[in-house]
Amino acid sequence: MSEESKTESTEIESTEPESAEAPAAEEVEKKAEAEEEDEDEEEEDEEEDEDDDKGAIDFEATLPRSEAVSYFEAIIAGLKSGRLEFRQGEDSVVFNLPDRVELEVEAKLKGDKGKIEFEIQWSKKTRALEISS
Repeated sequence: MSEESKTESTEIESTEPESAEAPAAEEVEKKAEAEEEDEDEEEEDEEEDEDDDKGAIDFEATLPRSEAVSYFEAIIAGLKSGRLEFRQGEDSVVFNLPDRVELEVEAKLKGDKGKIEFEIQWSKKTRALEISS
């Protein structure tokens, strides 16, 4: 599992119910400004994450499917318990997971080649939800 699969950054978005009416120009402009602010905050979070690296482990191997299953079973057990520990030689990275995580799955099939990527992200930071009318 690559380091990208274990990053500690995420953006939590609230969604508003869609209405049948087209949004007013002012609302569209406010939404665009908010998205720009979110992008700026995300870039700052990524920079902080790079500065706060407390360890990183990168793993890539070709192995029997049964061993891959064992690896994912260990990850599932860690997700269930809320604690994941990755060790490689003398290096180790320990994650204490919050109750909510962001999950991304990407599956690709090209000819006889397949690829599935899993990404789990979270942030210890919480953002207040602002509701405007």
